[in-house]
Amino acid sequence: MEAVQREHGAYKVQVCVEGYSFSLIVKENKLPDKLKQVQQQVEELSRSTKHILARKTRLQEMICSMLQSQTQLEERIKTANPEYLDQVRLEGNLRENIQKITLAKELSEQYDEAARSVLREMAQLAGLVLEAAPEIGTE
Repeated sequence: MEAVQREHGAYKVQVCVEGYSFSLIVKENKLPDKLKQVQQQVEELSRSTKHILARKTRLQEMICSMLQSQTQLEERIKTANPEYLDQVRLEGNLRENIQKITLAKELSEQYDEAARSVLREMAQLAGLVLEAAPEIGTE
């Protein structure tokens, strides 16, 4: 934001925050292309931030459900496939899938924190103070 204000000091550039949406407001009619591009990037960042925060609950529920059912899935593999090679292959597939689910959980937590950080920073630029970005309901 400081770079935008330095580069386009002749324009009154403000961050506007409404709920979970934020935008870059400029009170001029004719803007340089670069400033218009920055406005579009801020709008896209706002949309992306809202999407990440909105989907967190549903994703976490799905991940937790899968991780909690890991033991049951292992038992189903053992009882459903008496063939040793099939059982070994399915157990390997399950281990690989659980590792991917665990990675998805870690990454989703990182994305969520990054989105909350962006929201806090934009609120601060708009003159607001958010201790923590509140939860958004699932979509």
